[in-house]
Amino acid sequence: MDPKTYSTSDDGVDPTIANLAPAADDIVVGTIVDIGDPEWNSVDGSDPGEPRSADQVIRPVTIRVNAARETPEVSEMLVLAPGGTIGCQTFVLLGFPELRPGQQYAMFLTHAGVNDGSTALATFEIWPVADSVVDTAREGAVPLDEFLARIGAAPAR
Repeated sequence: MDPKTYSTSDDGVDPTIANLAPAADDIVVGTIVDIGDPEWNSVDGSDPGEPRSADQVIRPVTIRVNAARETPEVSEMLVLAPGGTIGCQTFVLLGFPELRPGQQYAMFLTHAGVNDGSTALATFEIWPVADSVVDTAREGAVPLDEFLARIGAAPAR
């Protein structure tokens, strides 16, 4: 079977801090410790079929939390990230950075349904953080201290 890549773009709100922060159940700045194997995001864990989209595949991601808006007492958390490769099919969400263990990210999280019928925190926007600077989608480089102040001042969901 030939390899295939399926991509999805999010045509939702303009990805600025002011627009995304109120929509998030939590916002976390943390370092990826581990990325689990991709799995189908379906009720029984099997291939959900057509039409294809990146959110049909999820990866569990363990994060060492450096800062969090809603859960500051948590030192580590497990979140779900869309996309990954299952067999010869690759699923990507356009605009999401490639996740790498050891790299720091700012993650906007929401409660989402998962394949076993429960809910978990899932990423809906991820921005790389390097040298205490958040590389945002629309606003460019934002110093980490300023980013934390802005998400702290934004209305919570």
